[in-house]
Amino acid sequence: MQTLLSPSSVAPAMDHKLLIQLCQVVKVYKTAAGDFTALKGITADLYAGEFVGVIGKSGAGKSTLLNMITGADMITSGEVIFNPSDGKSISIHKLSENSLAVWRGQNVGIIHQSFQLLPMLNLVENIMLPVDFSGHYQRRVSKEHAIDLLKLVEMEDHTYKLPAYISGGQKQRVAIARSLVNDPPIIVADEPTGSLDTMTAETIFEIFEMLIEQGRTIIMVTHDNNLAPRFTRRLHIADGTIITDSGFHPAPDQEQR
Repeated sequence: MQTLLSPSSVAPAMDHKLLIQLCQVVKVYKTAAGDFTALKGITADLYAGEFVGVIGKSGAGKSTLLNMITGADMITSGEVIFNPSDGKSISIHKLSENSLAVWRGQNVGIIHQSFQLLPMLNLVENIMLPVDFSGHYQRRVSKEHAIDLLKLVEMEDHTYKLPAYISGGQKQRVAIARSLVNDPPIIVADEPTGSLDTMTAETIFEIFEMLIEQGRTIIMVTHDNNLAPRFTRRLHIADGTIITDSGFHPAPDQEQR
């Protein structure tokens, strides 16, 4: 596997810097049958360089938690605080809609189980989309960066193919490359290996582990308990609450708040 991320995006893994704070996060959905509380006061500190597995059964609140972390859905109460490298903490749900979209584009890469590649665009064009949306598109530079990312996930031989002409595992590699195009410090992945065969899923995990070694922080949702040993941190969720939080925790004198 090649290492082609820009030097500015590579940092020592597990540097113990507090990156995301979840503070009594509650999410209530209004339904025809009444209110449904999907998250019931979730509190956790997530650190730079962690590979966090959010593990639980279907309906436990895993994907809802990802939506709170990315700001993709409104919070009912509590706070999600992002602590960037410049030290200026941000309560993301207090941002305006436009500011939140800008924040998300600069700081979060998102990977879905269903890939969500646009079928009418070739692979390199799909990867460049987030750059275009963030207003940073430069034809030559953006395309070169996108091709470098295809090399990173070993898909450069398929650069100009349409998504219909590659396999599911290859589509997920492209989705990973797309999530990296704006050099975000955080990658969130919602069941990214759920529809893949075992061998292909292993390849995707190897890519994730390489990204962790380069200083990325990955938060991945899965219902598969067998994957738990692969994560450096495990949040087990049931009925909207964290029932166990295991793995890496810095000593008090290592925490940087």
